[in-house]
Amino acid sequence: MPVHCACTLAILEFVAILLVSSFIYLANGITIGSGDTVPNTLLAFNLLEYHTLHFDIMRQAEIPSMLRPYGFFVEAANGHLTSHYPIGPAIVTFPLYLLFYLYLKLTGTPLNLVDGSFDTYRLLFEKLAATITTALSVGLFYLVSRVQFSRGISLVTTAIFAFATNTWVTSSQGLWQHGISNLMTLSAWVCLLRSHQAVPRYRLLWLGLAGGAVGLLPSIRPTSSIVTIALLVYVVAKYRWQAMPFFVGLLSAVPGLAWNWYYFGNLSGGYGSIVGSVYRFTASQFLESLAGLLISPSRGLLLFSPIVIFAIPGLVIAFRHRHQPHEQLLLCLSSSHFLIFITYCFYTIWWAGHCYGPRFMTDVLPTLCYLINYTLAEGTVVSRRWLGETPRLSLLFSVLLAFSVLTQVLGTFGLASGAAGRRSLTPNVWNEVPLDVDVHRSRLWDFQDNQIRRHANALLHRLVKPPVHKPDYQRGLRAKLVQVGNQQGVPLSPIVTGTYQTGALLTAIVENVGTSRWYGYNAALGQGETRVRASVFTLAGEKFAESWLYLSSSVAPGQTGSAIGVLPLIFPPGSYYLAFDLIADGIGDMPTENSNFAYELRIVAPANLPPSN
Repeated sequence: MPVHCACTLAILEFVAILLVSSFIYLANGITIGSGDTVPNTLLAFNLLEYHTLHFDIMRQAEIPSMLRPYGFFVEAANGHLTSHYPIGPAIVTFPLYLLFYLYLKLTGTPLNLVDGSFDTYRLLFEKLAATITTALSVGLFYLVSRVQFSRGISLVTTAIFAFATNTWVTSSQGLWQHGISNLMTLSAWVCLLRSHQAVPRYRLLWLGLAGGAVGLLPSIRPTSSIVTIALLVYVVAKYRWQAMPFFVGLLSAVPGLAWNWYYFGNLSGGYGSIVGSVYRFTASQFLESLAGLLISPSRGLLLFSPIVIFAIPGLVIAFRHRHQPHEQLLLCLSSSHFLIFITYCFYTIWWAGHCYGPRFMTDVLPTLCYLINYTLAEGTVVSRRWLGETPRLSLLFSVLLAFSVLTQVLGTFGLASGAAGRRSLTPNVWNEVPLDVDVHRSRLWDFQDNQIRRHANALLHRLVKPPVHKPDYQRGLRAKLVQVGNQQGVPLSPIVTGTYQTGALLTAIVENVGTSRWYGYNAALGQGETRVRASVFTLAGEKFAESWLYLSSSVAPGQTGSAIGVLPLIFPPGSYYLAFDLIADGIGDMPTENSNFAYELRIVAPANLPPSN
């Protein structure tokens, strides 16, 4: 095939992959993000509209709870409010946000970052930016694969990367650091592969572009600095004096480093102050994190994307060809990603907070998925040496691929936000209900109520809706409170005492004395789930706050069930009135027998709380 025809076909394939990926990523119509992504979705708008890099205006934020109390904006030493998170994603996506800004101006849309109504636009543009950058990553992955492998094999591994891993549910759904890091890694990979084939004049250009992509990695995600160092060593070893353009490209690191120095007085930025507290270099921490990252039922890579197991024989095959230029670059990247994985094995928050599946493992997906190319290309050899006959290998591959795609479908379409009209979805329904997974880490090993199963139930009940909104069902709701107790199940005393700004873990035993079945949080209905409501009143009878104890599973008429939850003691020190009853969430109060479970709640000030003025 003539060179120009081959180039045209490659461009068409790239565009087709870009369009198909974008369509699928946008199909759920919501943004799956976090407070982690907020600063990078506002930085460009802040600069273009208010002509400043300071986030001081966010002190006036009215509505979005994510903008309060500055969990991801921090007071810098220079007196300004700034982003706690690296700004690399905002730098890379600035051209897109410039287009979004022009759109808002041309349509006359008010651009007020502190107005709650702007959050709708922020979430929309976050989703678009994440989708476009991730689709570009998928297209670049295909181009990298096509350098050595057939179209068919490359399309299969590209589909794995795009739809069978957290590339879909994490990178494409919100402006997390992981997706932008992968985009720059794959951009550098493409440039370095082109430098292998280019004439000297163009080789310098490709090396400069590779350096530019690699230089941005530390300001996107600090752990990705390992990739920067690895590729720097690779380029110097391979090109020696010709590597100078690569060093020039590394100047792209300057804006991020300058930001960190200006606001934080160090080169690592806001993360620099927490490194010592989040890493623990002990054998026990390593083993706990290693097991969690790989096989936790709610975070394990091998449970959410078991298809990546086929990267192992691919690594063996690639290592056999380690003297070839392509494999040398691949092994360099694989080594850096392996080191990133090792760093997470010493990370005390290895489950990555509130997210869906193995979010941290998104960082290492480009090389993991690429190695599968080798397994597929030499399938006959691998099947005899590793897994037996080829049909068995094909069947195993197909089953693991189907399950890996299914977990991503569940993550992107499973849980509804629970709020009509909202464009955002945080994966907190499992992470926070019934107990916050960051506090109660044993939930990460619960095989009965794992994240995949909860999302599967949610998707099932969105397709086949239970009769919770039918009048006959609602008329059949009736409950009896049997007992309210503490964490050990010991009944509460008439006077409940707690310390200000802590939380009291409570349990309840309830009996279904009606004719309708109750649904617990395992059903993942959202509206219609049965909950025990804990209401806090002032002594004057004014309702002050409420929280919930969550029923775990369905309870048939005539049976009992248990509920658990945390009562946040965030009320000012003093005396209150605490009462319990049952509700069907989103439907209404449930007639409750024995509704006299009422207590005096006394909140005391901790020893270090300063006196109020």
